[in-house]
Amino acid sequence: MSSPWAKSPVCQRASDYINKNDAYCIRQLSSGDVAVGTHTGGLVLLDRQGNIERIIGKESGLASDWITSIFEDRQHAIWLATDTGLVRFTPSLSSFGELQGIHGSVYSEARYAGTMYIGTARGAFRMR
Repeated sequence: MSSPWAKSPVCQRASDYINKNDAYCIRQLSSGDVAVGTHTGGLVLLDRQGNIERIIGKESGLASDWITSIFEDRQHAIWLATDTGLVRFTPSLSSFGELQGIHGSVYSEARYAGTMYIGTARGAFRMR
């Protein structure tokens, strides 16, 4: 019997990333999504179909890419034990900065017709 991971190119990429970065722990969240902690690739959030929704690691603000344990509290915040400490984050929050192409101190933000506009000291940026 073949694995459902092999049938979808998106799921195959998720499987490849998780295997490459050594899955260390896993937890199903109250939303039905799955959180996978890895040894070298941070936290991988998967939707119910196994597609990568988000990867959170050292580049996005975690102190370490090694996630040793995952816990969801009553407020649906995720607690991550890492090799360098404890981290709490809320999956529904998003952070946008230099890694996403926004440069300079942010002074304003507006949304219009499904697009976010951001004014910074270095110019204006838009994201759909």
